Amino acid sequence: MKLEYSVRIDRLSENDGGGYLATVAELPGCMADGETPELALKNVQDAIVSWIEAAKAWKQHVPEPTVPSALAAARRLARLGGSTPDIEAPPRRRPPGFINN
Repeated sequence: MKLEYSVRIDRLSENDGGGYLATVAELPGCMADGETPELALKNVQDAIVSWIEAAKAWKQHVPEPTVPSALAAARRLARLGGSTPDIEAPPRRRPPGFINN
């Protein structure tokens, strides 16, 4: 099973060396940096694997992702042919007096 965690990417100040920092809230202390957001994201994927391996070696609990990432949701949507039967859009509300021609 592939685990997909939500990743937060923040710009680092020049005082902190510049670049970007990617963190994973569900995995305390799991983070990585990179010169670009893309590189920080790539690096944090490696950090996630290392974090999980270390937790298992120490017989610690490995949390499941709590919220599907936007990328995971987009992949799921594409896999299902553009619709998700278990998710319904809220009904559209029209303003009072709206006339549909």
